[in-house]
Amino acid sequence: MSLSRPPFPSFSGRSRLSRREFLVRAGLTTVSAAFGFDRVLAGCDPTPSDILGPYHADDHPLRTVLCSEDQVGTRMFITGRVVGSDCVTPVEGAIVDVWQADDTGCYSIFQSCGDDDPFNLRGQMLTDANGEYAYESILPGYYTGRPRHVHYIVSPPEGDSLTTQLYFEDDPQSNNQPAALRIPLEEIDGQLYGVFDVTLDYEVPADSDPDHSLPTAIKLHQNYPNPFRATTTIRYQLRLESRVTVDVFRADGRVVRRLVSANQGPGYYTLEWDGRDDSGRQAAAGTYLYRLVAGGTTDVKKAILLPR
Repeated sequence: MSLSRPPFPSFSGRSRLSRREFLVRAGLTTVSAAFGFDRVLAGCDPTPSDILGPYHADDHPLRTVLCSEDQVGTRMFITGRVVGSDCVTPVEGAIVDVWQADDTGCYSIFQSCGDDDPFNLRGQMLTDANGEYAYESILPGYYTGRPRHVHYIVSPPEGDSLTTQLYFEDDPQSNNQPAALRIPLEEIDGQLYGVFDVTLDYEVPADSDPDHSLPTAIKLHQNYPNPFRATTTIRYQLRLESRVTVDVFRADGRVVRRLVSANQGPGYYTLEWDGRDDSGRQAAAGTYLYRLVAGGTTDVKKAILLPR
Protein backbone atom coordinates (compact mmCIF):
# COMPACT_ATOMS: atom_id res chain seq x y z
CA MET A 1 0.00 0.00 0.00
CA SER A 2 1.53 3.32 -1.01
CA LEU A 3 1.78 6.37 1.18
CA SER A 4 -0.59 9.09 0.07
CA ARG A 5 0.10 12.68 1.00
CA PRO A 6 -2.69 15.05 2.01
CA PRO A 7 -4.07 16.75 -1.10
CA PHE A 8 -3.49 20.39 -1.82
CA PRO A 9 -6.08 22.02 0.44
CA SER A 10 -9.44 23.34 -0.60
CA PHE A 11 -9.61 26.63 1.25
CA SER A 12 -12.60 27.21 3.48
CA GLY A 13 -14.92 30.15 3.76
CA ARG A 14 -15.54 32.49 0.87
CA SER A 15 -12.81 31.10 -1.36
CA ARG A 16 -12.32 27.44 -2.35
CA LEU A 17 -9.53 27.41 -4.89
CA SER A 18 -7.46 24.68 -6.47
CA ARG A 19 -3.74 25.36 -6.70
CA ARG A 20 -4.03 26.26 -10.38
CA GLU A 21 -6.90 28.64 -9.66
CA PHE A 22 -4.90 30.14 -6.81
CA LEU A 23 -1.97 30.88 -9.09
CA VAL A 24 -4.12 32.27 -11.89
CA ARG A 25 -6.06 34.59 -9.59
CA ALA A 26 -2.82 35.75 -8.00
CA GLY A 27 -1.54 36.70 -11.44
CA LEU A 28 1.04 33.88 -11.57
CA THR A 29 0.32 32.36 -14.92
CA THR A 30 3.19 29.87 -15.10
CA VAL A 31 4.80 27.53 -12.64
CA SER A 32 8.20 29.16 -13.18
CA ALA A 33 6.73 32.55 -12.36
CA ALA A 34 5.03 31.18 -9.29
CA PHE A 35 8.10 29.50 -7.88
CA GLY A 36 10.89 31.72 -9.14
CA PHE A 37 12.52 29.11 -11.35
CA ASP A 38 14.41 31.86 -13.22
CA ARG A 39 16.22 32.48 -9.93
CA VAL A 40 16.63 28.76 -9.35
CA LEU A 41 18.28 28.14 -12.70
CA ALA A 42 20.76 30.91 -11.99
CA GLY A 43 21.57 29.52 -8.55
CA CYS A 44 20.18 30.48 -5.15
CA ASP A 45 21.03 30.64 -1.48
CA PRO A 46 19.29 28.91 1.43
CA THR A 47 16.41 30.88 2.90
CA PRO A 48 17.76 33.07 5.71
CA SER A 49 16.96 32.13 9.30
CA ASP A 50 15.23 34.46 11.71
CA ILE A 51 14.44 34.51 15.43
CA LEU A 52 12.04 32.02 16.99
CA GLY A 53 10.33 34.68 19.09
CA PRO A 54 8.67 34.20 22.49
CA TYR A 55 5.34 32.73 21.36
CA HIS A 56 6.14 29.36 19.83
CA ALA A 57 4.21 26.39 21.22
CA ASP A 58 4.57 22.64 20.73
CA ASP A 59 1.94 20.36 19.22
CA HIS A 60 0.34 22.76 16.75
CA PRO A 61 -2.50 20.90 15.00
CA LEU A 62 -2.09 19.58 11.47
CA ARG A 63 -4.37 21.79 9.38
CA THR A 64 -4.35 24.21 6.46
CA VAL A 65 -7.05 26.60 7.68
CA LEU A 66 -5.66 28.43 10.70
CA CYS A 67 -8.71 30.34 11.86
CA SER A 68 -12.50 30.33 11.75
CA GLU A 69 -14.53 31.93 8.98
CA ASP A 70 -15.57 34.78 11.27
CA GLN A 71 -12.01 35.66 12.33
CA VAL A 72 -11.61 39.47 12.26
CA GLY A 73 -9.05 40.59 9.69
CA THR A 74 -8.23 40.49 5.99
CA ARG A 75 -8.25 36.94 4.64
CA MET A 76 -4.83 35.80 3.41
CA PHE A 77 -3.88 32.73 1.35
CA ILE A 78 -0.23 31.68 1.25
CA THR A 79 1.21 28.93 -0.89
CA GLY A 80 4.79 27.92 -1.52
CA ARG A 81 7.32 25.26 -2.35
CA VAL A 82 10.10 23.77 -0.24
CA VAL A 83 13.22 22.70 -2.16
CA GLY A 84 16.62 21.30 -1.22
CA SER A 85 20.04 22.90 -1.39
CA ASP A 86 20.28 22.31 -5.15
CA CYS A 87 17.44 24.86 -5.44
CA VAL A 88 15.44 22.52 -7.67
CA THR A 89 14.57 19.20 -5.99
CA PRO A 90 11.32 19.35 -4.00
CA VAL A 91 11.37 18.24 -0.36
CA GLU A 92 8.43 15.92 0.16
CA GLY A 93 7.08 15.35 3.65
CA ALA A 94 8.62 18.45 5.20
CA ILE A 95 6.67 19.82 8.18
CA VAL A 96 5.80 23.49 7.75
CA ASP A 97 4.92 24.85 11.20
CA VAL A 98 3.45 28.39 11.23
CA TRP A 99 2.07 30.74 13.85
CA GLN A 100 1.21 34.44 13.93
CA ALA A 101 -0.58 37.23 15.77
CA ASP A 102 -4.16 38.25 15.04
CA ASP A 103 -4.92 41.65 13.50
CA THR A 104 -4.48 43.34 16.89
CA GLY A 105 -1.03 41.80 17.49
CA CYS A 106 -2.28 39.23 20.01
CA TYR A 107 -0.87 35.66 20.14
CA SER A 108 -3.11 32.77 21.19
CA ILE A 109 -2.03 30.44 24.03
CA PHE A 110 0.25 33.07 25.61
CA GLN A 111 -2.16 36.03 25.61
CA SER A 112 -5.89 36.52 26.09
CA CYS A 113 -7.14 37.15 22.58
CA GLY A 114 -10.79 36.15 23.02
CA ASP A 115 -10.45 33.01 20.87
CA ASP A 116 -12.52 29.84 21.24
CA ASP A 117 -9.74 27.89 19.52
CA PRO A 118 -6.68 27.63 21.82
CA PHE A 119 -4.49 27.14 18.73
CA ASN A 120 -5.99 30.02 16.77
CA LEU A 121 -3.73 31.16 13.92
CA ARG A 122 -1.39 28.22 14.44
CA GLY A 123 -0.93 25.05 12.44
CA GLN A 124 1.32 22.54 10.72
CA MET A 125 1.12 21.08 7.24
CA LEU A 126 3.09 18.55 5.19
CA THR A 127 4.61 19.30 1.81
CA ASP A 128 3.38 17.08 -1.00
CA ALA A 129 5.40 15.23 -3.67
CA ASN A 130 6.11 18.56 -5.40
CA GLY A 131 7.28 20.14 -2.15
CA GLU A 132 4.17 22.32 -2.08
CA TYR A 133 2.26 23.60 0.94
CA ALA A 134 -0.56 26.09 1.45
CA TYR A 135 -2.65 27.61 4.19
CA GLU A 136 -5.44 30.09 4.82
CA SER A 137 -5.12 32.74 7.53
CA ILE A 138 -5.46 36.50 7.99
CA LEU A 139 -2.99 39.33 7.55
CA PRO A 140 -1.19 39.56 10.90
CA GLY A 141 -1.26 42.78 12.87
CA TYR A 142 1.66 44.70 14.32
CA TYR A 143 3.25 43.40 17.50
CA THR A 144 5.25 45.82 19.68
CA GLY A 145 6.36 47.88 16.72
CA ARG A 146 7.62 44.93 14.68
CA PRO A 147 6.65 44.48 11.03
CA ARG A 148 3.72 42.25 10.17
CA HIS A 149 5.11 38.72 10.09
CA VAL A 150 4.37 35.00 10.19
CA HIS A 151 6.71 32.65 12.06
CA TYR A 152 7.93 29.49 10.31
CA ILE A 153 9.76 26.33 11.31
CA VAL A 154 10.40 24.13 8.27
CA SER A 155 11.62 20.62 9.11
CA PRO A 156 12.82 18.22 6.38
CA PRO A 157 12.32 14.47 6.89
CA GLU A 158 15.87 14.29 8.24
CA GLY A 159 18.41 16.89 9.33
CA ASP A 160 18.16 20.37 10.79
CA SER A 161 15.07 22.56 10.78
CA LEU A 162 14.96 26.13 9.50
CA THR A 163 13.47 28.77 11.80
CA THR A 164 12.52 31.91 9.92
CA GLN A 165 9.81 34.52 9.37
CA LEU A 166 7.70 35.74 6.47
CA TYR A 167 7.31 39.50 5.87
CA PHE A 168 5.38 41.56 3.33
CA GLU A 169 6.77 44.00 0.77
CA ASP A 170 3.99 46.56 1.14
CA ASP A 171 4.66 46.91 4.86
CA PRO A 172 7.07 49.88 5.28
CA GLN A 173 8.25 48.48 8.61
CA SER A 174 9.67 45.44 6.80
CA ASN A 175 12.14 47.41 4.67
CA ASN A 176 15.11 46.32 6.77
CA GLN A 177 14.27 42.62 6.52
CA PRO A 178 16.10 40.30 4.07
CA ALA A 179 14.62 40.46 0.57
CA ALA A 180 14.30 36.67 0.49
CA LEU A 181 11.83 36.85 3.41
CA ARG A 182 9.63 39.61 1.94
CA ILE A 183 6.87 38.74 -0.52
CA PRO A 184 4.29 40.78 -2.41
CA LEU A 185 0.62 40.22 -1.71
CA GLU A 186 -1.95 40.45 -4.48
CA GLU A 187 -5.39 41.72 -3.50
CA ILE A 188 -8.29 40.09 -5.32
CA ASP A 189 -11.89 40.67 -4.27
CA GLY A 190 -10.77 41.94 -0.87
CA GLN A 191 -8.58 38.90 -0.14
CA LEU A 192 -4.78 38.63 -0.20
CA TYR A 193 -2.71 36.03 -2.06
CA GLY A 194 1.01 35.39 -1.84
CA VAL A 195 3.74 32.84 -2.56
CA PHE A 196 6.59 32.10 -0.14
CA ASP A 197 9.13 29.52 -1.31
CA VAL A 198 11.71 28.05 1.04
CA THR A 199 15.16 26.72 0.13
CA LEU A 200 16.62 24.47 2.82
CA ASP A 201 20.28 23.71 3.46
CA TYR A 202 19.33 20.07 2.92
CA GLU A 203 20.47 17.53 0.36
CA VAL A 204 17.44 15.59 -0.85
CA PRO A 205 18.26 11.86 -1.11
CA ALA A 206 18.85 10.66 -4.66
CA ASP A 207 15.74 8.49 -4.43
CA SER A 208 13.34 10.09 -1.96
CA ASP A 209 10.22 8.54 -3.48
CA PRO A 210 8.68 6.41 -0.71
CA ASP A 211 7.37 4.02 -3.35
CA HIS A 212 10.98 3.12 -4.24
CA SER A 213 12.90 3.42 -0.97
CA LEU A 214 12.17 1.53 2.22
CA PRO A 215 11.78 3.17 5.63
CA THR A 216 14.66 3.00 8.08
CA ALA A 217 12.42 3.00 11.16
CA ILE A 218 8.98 2.00 12.40
CA LYS A 219 6.95 5.16 12.82
CA LEU A 220 3.37 6.31 13.32
CA HIS A 221 2.52 9.73 11.85
CA GLN A 222 0.04 12.30 13.08
CA ASN A 223 -3.41 11.86 11.59
CA TYR A 224 -4.62 14.39 9.01
CA PRO A 225 -6.79 16.39 9.33
CA ASN A 226 -6.85 16.82 13.09
CA PRO A 227 -9.34 17.73 14.54
CA PHE A 228 -11.79 16.09 12.10
CA ARG A 229 -15.53 15.52 11.69
CA ALA A 230 -16.04 12.78 9.12
CA THR A 231 -12.84 10.90 8.26
CA THR A 232 -9.16 11.26 9.05
CA THR A 233 -6.10 9.67 7.44
CA ILE A 234 -3.54 7.77 9.49
CA ARG A 235 -0.11 6.98 8.04
CA TYR A 236 2.61 4.68 9.31
CA GLN A 237 5.78 3.03 8.08
CA LEU A 238 7.47 -0.33 8.70
CA ARG A 239 11.16 -1.13 8.49
CA LEU A 240 10.75 -4.93 8.54
CA GLU A 241 8.01 -7.47 8.01
CA SER A 242 5.97 -7.45 11.21
CA ARG A 243 2.75 -8.43 12.86
CA VAL A 244 0.88 -5.12 12.90
CA THR A 245 -2.08 -3.82 14.88
CA VAL A 246 -3.51 -0.32 14.72
CA ASP A 247 -6.19 0.46 17.31
CA VAL A 248 -8.23 3.51 18.23
CA PHE A 249 -9.08 3.70 21.91
CA ARG A 250 -10.45 6.04 24.52
CA ALA A 251 -8.46 7.72 27.27
CA ASP A 252 -9.71 5.05 29.70
CA GLY A 253 -8.05 2.36 27.57
CA ARG A 254 -11.17 0.84 26.01
CA VAL A 255 -10.61 -0.07 22.35
CA VAL A 256 -13.11 1.66 20.07
CA ARG A 257 -11.96 0.40 16.68
CA ARG A 258 -9.34 -2.03 15.40
CA LEU A 259 -8.18 -0.67 12.06
CA VAL A 260 -5.43 -3.18 11.24
CA SER A 261 -4.55 -6.69 12.41
CA ALA A 262 -2.28 -8.33 9.86
CA ASN A 263 1.23 -9.33 8.87
CA GLN A 264 2.69 -6.56 6.71
CA GLY A 265 5.98 -6.10 4.89
CA PRO A 266 8.32 -3.11 4.98
CA GLY A 267 6.92 0.02 3.38
CA TYR A 268 4.59 2.98 3.80
CA TYR A 269 0.91 2.54 4.66
CA THR A 270 -2.14 4.74 4.86
CA LEU A 271 -5.63 4.08 6.22
CA GLU A 272 -8.71 6.03 7.24
CA TRP A 273 -10.83 6.14 10.36
CA ASP A 274 -14.40 7.27 9.80
CA GLY A 275 -15.13 8.05 13.44
CA ARG A 276 -17.08 4.83 13.99
CA ASP A 277 -16.55 1.96 16.42
CA ASP A 278 -16.21 -1.75 15.62
CA SER A 279 -20.01 -2.07 15.55
CA GLY A 280 -20.37 0.67 12.95
CA ARG A 281 -21.83 3.17 15.41
CA GLN A 282 -20.73 6.79 15.41
CA ALA A 283 -18.25 7.42 18.21
CA ALA A 284 -18.86 10.30 20.59
CA ALA A 285 -17.02 13.54 19.95
CA GLY A 286 -13.89 13.89 22.02
CA THR A 287 -10.21 13.01 22.26
CA TYR A 288 -9.04 9.55 21.20
CA LEU A 289 -5.68 7.82 21.02
CA TYR A 290 -4.55 5.61 18.18
CA ARG A 291 -1.73 3.11 18.58
CA LEU A 292 0.60 1.25 16.27
CA VAL A 293 2.18 -1.96 17.55
CA ALA A 294 4.73 -3.55 15.22
CA GLY A 295 8.12 -5.24 15.47
CA GLY A 296 8.42 -4.71 19.21
CA THR A 297 7.64 -0.99 18.83
CA THR A 298 4.60 0.83 20.19
CA ASP A 299 3.76 4.35 19.01
CA VAL A 300 0.73 6.40 20.10
CA LYS A 301 -0.78 9.65 18.77
CA LYS A 302 -3.81 11.74 19.68
CA ALA A 303 -6.83 12.39 17.43
CA ILE A 304 -9.72 14.77 18.14
CA LEU A 305 -13.16 13.91 16.77
CA LEU A 306 -15.50 16.89 16.46
CA PRO A 307 -19.32 16.76 16.67
CA ARG A 308 -21.03 16.10 13.36
